Amino acid sequence: MWNIRAHQKKDDVFRFAGYSLRLYNKIREKSEKENPIMQTVVIYSPLVNEKDVLTSFSYGSLKFTFEAIFLANIQNESPIEKILNRIKEDPETPLTYEERMNLV
Repeated sequence: MWNIRAHQKKDDVFRFAGYSLRLYNKIREKSEKENPIMQTVVIYSPLVNEKDVLTSFSYGSLKFTFEAIFLANIQNESPIEKILNRIKEDPETPLTYEERMNLV
């Protein structure tokens, strides 16, 4: 799962955990594997400061962490910027395998 954010809120991590859990349950129902692997990636615009983002939480036995990519830390037109530009041009075009791997 991936998400592009132009801003951040303190409780985003909890919302992302909810999205991920719902998506995981849908995937698990359709998957032949007992425990499919899933990773959540959130891409933040250059307006978001890395120090303001909470990327994990732990509450008893529940733990959640997501990968945060900060465009402010990326120089020149990186593969991620190319992907974002392609998504902006045509949001309906699916990402290629290589593009998905660049987001990880």
